[in-house]
Amino acid sequence: MTIATLTSKGQATIPEEIRTYLGLHAGDKIEFIIDEHGRVVLVP
Repeated sequence: MTIATLTSKGQATIPEEIRTYLGLHAGDKIEFIIDEHGRVVLVP
């Protein structure tokens, strides 16, 4: 399990393992979706 910490400004760093898996780079846009089960999904 990979964990990130939320800052007082509401920011979290996406761990390197997850960024690599998703192919994310600085400046990329990501979308947060709440699915039908109430889970939050991050979509690159």
